[in-house]
Parts: sequence; structure tokens; C-alpha cells
Amino acid sequence: MHARPKLISIGIPTYNRADGYLRQALESAV
Repeated sequence: MHARPKLISIGIPTYNRADGYLRQALESAV
């Protein structure tokens, strides 16, 4: 259970970056 926070701290910025990229792609498509 102690290894989990490290995975989350890596996973969340990656998710946010993907979400920002997706939003940018949608804006450029419109």
C-alpha cells in the first residue's frame, strides 16, 4: 500500500497532461 502514492504522483500529472492535450485538440478541431 506504501508504493501506491508514488504511482499516483506519477499518474495524475500524466492524466492532466493528456486531458490538456485532448482539450487543445478539440479546440483546434472546432
